[in-house]
Amino acid sequence: MEANEPAWFVLKTSTVHVLGGINCWQPYDFSEACTTCGAGAIALPPLIADLNAMGKKDLDFTAHDGQIIVTRRVADALCESQLTGFNIDSVRHHKKLDPDPRFAWLRIRSQWPAMHRNSIFEMGDPCPECGRSGHCASRTHPIALWYPAPPRDAQDFNCTWEYWGIWNAPKKSTPNVGGARLLIVSIRARQFLTQLKIKRLRFEPIHFVNSTAV
Repeated sequence: MEANEPAWFVLKTSTVHVLGGINCWQPYDFSEACTTCGAGAIALPPLIADLNAMGKKDLDFTAHDGQIIVTRRVADALCESQLTGFNIDSVRHHKKLDPDPRFAWLRIRSQWPAMHRNSIFEMGDPCPECGRSGHCASRTHPIALWYPAPPRDAQDFNCTWEYWGIWNAPKKSTPNVGGARLLIVSIRARQFLTQLKIKRLRFEPIHFVNSTAV
């Protein structure tokens, strides 16, 4: 890796996200969640989504709560890799009860700490209780995440402590789950996903106050 080459990235997709998660009555464990915005709620398997909307996509996020769906090809390759920070679980179509063997749920189990104050974003509607939710893109600049340094226990796949987008539930009859956390990946994960030739992925570099951090 070049001395000035980024080592950590936010992974995004140039896609219309899939209807799923709390939009499809996904069950959640709220035992450690914020009682106002729902940040910290844990989705319970299987993931529920409109899998018809995946089309030929190998990876996409669910709208609103940002759960990650991958094809079985990608899931199997990840299981055989030495990459860290995730579990592979089942996903089912929202109108069926049995899991769909064509797809899998990429569950991220590693989380980074709160961002550094240098980060560029806007607060659309911050949660008045916990402050974790309500982050959104700046209207004048792209989101830029800054940290003092990568956490010592950072994995290849991680999520942000903050929740992004609208935290109010998409339906009045569903609970709040905080919105979506951003996905942080290592350069090893980026190289691996690139080798799999997954289309419509974007990797936006993460910045560190300590410029020598890797």
